[in-house]
Amino acid sequence: MTSCISDISNAQNAMDTAEDCSSPIPNRATLEDDGDVPRRIDEQILYFKDEQPLSDLVLLVEGERLFASRSLLAFASPVFSIMFTSEFKERDQKEIELPGKKAKDIDELLKFLHPGMDDNLEQGNMSAFRLLPIAEEYQLAKLTEKCEDTILEKVLEGNLNRDKGEFVVKCLEVCARYGLEKLYNVVTQKCSENPVLGEKCPEK
Repeated sequence: MTSCISDISNAQNAMDTAEDCSSPIPNRATLEDDGDVPRRIDEQILYFKDEQPLSDLVLLVEGERLFASRSLLAFASPVFSIMFTSEFKERDQKEIELPGKKAKDIDELLKFLHPGMDDNLEQGNMSAFRLLPIAEEYQLAKLTEKCEDTILEKVLEGNLNRDKGEFVVKCLEVCARYGLEKLYNVVTQKCSENPVLGEKCPEK
């Protein structure tokens, strides 16, 4: 009996030691942004992976099932509205596959659209660059505006020289592709004030 109790006690002590030495699990809500690359993020955490109270649609992305609301998507996007109300096969489907998309990006899109949830982009300008093509495809004007404002914040606060102007080039590319006039004006103004960046920007 004494030996059994001793074994249990030793096992418990070993478990306690293992727990003390374990590394903390990264929390998606606490990102540490080192320039453009967050150092802490758990990309497997998806807000809409679990069924929502009023969800009536499942989006299949990268093998993940993301629960959504047809009404919410249709209200936000003319593309989804037509898809759900016209003679498309998706109108009556309970599950819709979105090929070529990333589960993390669609999850963040749903989070942005969902009332009452934080609409800040989780990875800042990195999220913005990834979500701009989705915003264009589904004609989400508010998301496009949010992406532009998020990148603009980075332009206004960051050291644009540190990556030899590559960030500036990327900004100009999305400005041209998605018609981001506000961002374009600020970036080109920054270029005109900085000889190092000037060669990266077209003349106004």
